[in-house]
Amino acid sequence: MQNRQLSILFLLLWLVSFVGLKSSFAQKLPKDLVRAIKNGDTSSIRNWIREDKRRISLLVTKQGEDEPPIWLAVDYGKPNVVKLLLELGSSPHSMVKGIPLLIRAAEKNDLETVIHLMEAGADPNVRDSDGLTAVHWAVIKRSFPMLVKLYESGASLLIKDKKGRLPSDYLKADHPAPFREFINTRSLIQMKAENWPKEYDGPYVYFDESGLELISMHPFHSLFRLERRKLVSNSFPLIINYEGLKWPLVIQAQYEQDSSTLPMPQQMFAVGDIHGNVDDLIRLLQAAGVVDSLLRWSFGEGYLVFLGDFTDRGDKVTELLWLVLYLRHQALLHGGKVLAVLGNHDMMSILGDHRYLHPKYQRLCEYFGLDYWALFDKDSELGRYLRSLPVMLKIGDNLFVHAGISEAFLRMRPGINTVNSAFYQFNTTFPPRLTPFMDFMLRENGPLWFRGMIPEYDFRQQGSQQLVDSAAAWFGVNRIIIGHSEMPQISPVFNGKIIPVNVPFNREGIIPQGLMWKDGVLYVVDIHGTIKRLM
Repeated sequence: MQNRQLSILFLLLWLVSFVGLKSSFAQKLPKDLVRAIKNGDTSSIRNWIREDKRRISLLVTKQGEDEPPIWLAVDYGKPNVVKLLLELGSSPHSMVKGIPLLIRAAEKNDLETVIHLMEAGADPNVRDSDGLTAVHWAVIKRSFPMLVKLYESGASLLIKDKKGRLPSDYLKADHPAPFREFINTRSLIQMKAENWPKEYDGPYVYFDESGLELISMHPFHSLFRLERRKLVSNSFPLIINYEGLKWPLVIQAQYEQDSSTLPMPQQMFAVGDIHGNVDDLIRLLQAAGVVDSLLRWSFGEGYLVFLGDFTDRGDKVTELLWLVLYLRHQALLHGGKVLAVLGNHDMMSILGDHRYLHPKYQRLCEYFGLDYWALFDKDSELGRYLRSLPVMLKIGDNLFVHAGISEAFLRMRPGINTVNSAFYQFNTTFPPRLTPFMDFMLRENGPLWFRGMIPEYDFRQQGSQQLVDSAAAWFGVNRIIIGHSEMPQISPVFNGKIIPVNVPFNREGIIPQGLMWKDGVLYVVDIHGTIKRLM
């Protein structure tokens, strides 16, 4: 009898709690809130939250089998409410009765909501219970802008629904020709791409009227995904910790050319052409004491000088450039400097000449329909930096130039400021104006290409001691430091007036080296930390 009474008591308590729970949940989405969502009234939603901050959790959490608020916003076709709820923390992955949010938005042909969901991280290849993807619905709804956006975000055109039909199988005879051409050609590209190695690249940061946009390309569900997100900042430099990089992104408001002539610091380290070999560069900088094991600047008020050619050949050009910008920022905080002169390959990247581009970048750009040149245009952070680089730097009694000084160049009686200003104007003016002077600068006797200052390379471009002496005298220096022409080790030529520092980073049997100045003495430092006095 007593057990029966206890059972009845527990049953009553459960019923009370159940009714209370249902009643409580019924209050979580009051009619005025549902009305605000239905009307797209974000002001009322914000006011409702402002009255009690705890209500945010009710907006972003799905309870039981009921539709979460963001589903209502998608269902009512209110992209502004969807955006607000995503900003508050709603999941872009919510699903009701087997239908994901992205599929529902695509089914309703709501491009703006589709964009908001993908920017928040929604999987562009998610399927509904029938196996349909958002791409299927873009074809069914004849939404060409949605199809393009999905493709650019990494959506596959090769996923079959449960009936075994590809998105292209939903094309009708009266679909517009550009629509049919796009999906057919891009499907072929993706078929080819399925066998590519899955590579990562990015990020790239762009400036436009609406602020900053960050773009990266990475593997996603066996295909690539182009990730785009907005960055907001009212102050610069903007420093961002980015997943995939071991060092922060440092974004500047603007880049201006460094002074062409600088006094000699107490210590200075020069490095030749890196070509995207960022890992070996880090080892060399650590061996030379420029940075520590955590990539913190350890060089005090010293200068780190790059002889150009950051781009081409290697497969970590993007990572390398972000490292240079990070070190540049750190050096300034300690009174030091990170300087660089423009190399011929950097200039080729600016001009869109990609003959020496690593296949990784060719594959990624082909897949996403991007032009590699655009990644370094006037509105990109990395492009703005490269375009600001000088061609010649005079530091103390040292002249830094990527390739060398030809006799034809010297006959022009060039001034360092004149040369640097001409390149800066050419690289930052759109469209660029190719003057006769710049036409010469960009050819084989210009400072980015001339090889005659290395005897082993003088073939047609004959160098001589007289030319070297004349160049040093004209620019008022005792020695000229160059990159461009590869050498097995750093060794002065032409009576010590030319020091080539381009010891390859990616050549078997060759140990990368850099040139160190310390208290007026020159040393060679290699990647293993071996230090030898040079002169």
